Amino acid sequence: MVDPPSSTPWLPFGSDGEWLQEDRWEANLRLLRDRGGGARALAALRTCFTPAWSNELQGIQPIRHPLITPATNVVGRYWLLQAGLMLAEIKVGRRLRGRLRSVEEFDDTCAELRAGLSLRSSGAEVQFEPVRKGSGPDWLGTWPGGARLAVEVKRPRRSQAVRRSDGSEDEFHSAFFAAMTPPLAVDTGIWVKLHPSDAIAAKKTVSGAADVAAIRALAREAADAIRRNLPNPLREGTFSAGPAGEFTVRFEPRGEVKTHFWMQRATGDAQSEALRLRDTLIDATVQLRSLPEVPGLVLVDAEDDIYLLNQMRDVFEALRTETWASNLAGVALLSQTGTVDEGRAGIRSDGIVWVVPGLRQESLATTLLPRLRVCDRGHHHFDPLHSPMPRCTLEW
Repeated sequence: MVDPPSSTPWLPFGSDGEWLQEDRWEANLRLLRDRGGGARALAALRTCFTPAWSNELQGIQPIRHPLITPATNVVGRYWLLQAGLMLAEIKVGRRLRGRLRSVEEFDDTCAELRAGLSLRSSGAEVQFEPVRKGSGPDWLGTWPGGARLAVEVKRPRRSQAVRRSDGSEDEFHSAFFAAMTPPLAVDTGIWVKLHPSDAIAAKKTVSGAADVAAIRALAREAADAIRRNLPNPLREGTFSAGPAGEFTVRFEPRGEVKTHFWMQRATGDAQSEALRLRDTLIDATVQLRSLPEVPGLVLVDAEDDIYLLNQMRDVFEALRTETWASNLAGVALLSQTGTVDEGRAGIRSDGIVWVVPGLRQESLATTLLPRLRVCDRGHHHFDPLHSPMPRCTLEW
């Protein structure tokens, strides 16, 4: 099916294609720790996404390049600045520019660049694609004192089943939180985590599409069940959320009088999701074998798939029992989120590295871990663009 032409074309890169000029990024640049670094990042990005290329891209409507998503929202622009800042530090050849311009390779290439920046921000000198002949890791990091890590970056693809369920879960999520207004009346801080059943994905029309009305009704029913089944007096445990699944209650250790909600991904495809990540890690170790004398680290970019964090327990077990993991220092999941910087009236980006140690975890103690910032909640933060926030705002 061919999309009908639009009478008014969408021009996200402007009529002149000069969307990477500094004055058009003021909302981002003014919140950076080093505005000069932001300017260098934009200059590097301009070598790839030139005005001519940008105009050619937006001349074909609708625009289908994945660059559109980060380019047109303030948080996504921070991710582009991170990639650009790393571009400014390495030799950018025709092949790398081609990968960034490619619809299929853009996301993976940006993930590799962001990973390199996270290593550099932890104090490492980094070498991009250190193996010149044959396949090898994406980065070789060398820290003061000579300790090294070979780093392979992966950005796992969602399975088809999960991609199909995403729309249904997003619809449920939105309707559920709307139904939880007004919030639960509590006298202490608690975490309420919803563990949805397969009922969400099962709500389909005759044609197989998501039945939006039925999904919204299920969400309202779940909210009613939580209000009805929340224990009084409050105690920790697992309780029924009706046909939509069950929910767990945990006390907030800081004692903040508030209810925090978290919804786990539906478990219908949990096994394939776990296998998907395992296969990704095995593939990464193949790349790392080209430097057998150097401990390996698999850095998983979870920017577009935060639910990968649900697999960390399985990753922990695999790193201790699977032969393919014998030379791994660990697996690190890199997640980023937009955060309101109330002191400066804007949106910024916060990065967190979730580290699962492997059999060669002693290498982490002399490389990555000591140079990441640890907040009062125990998260390992990396701050390539912004000064640290006074308080971590991640609620889990």
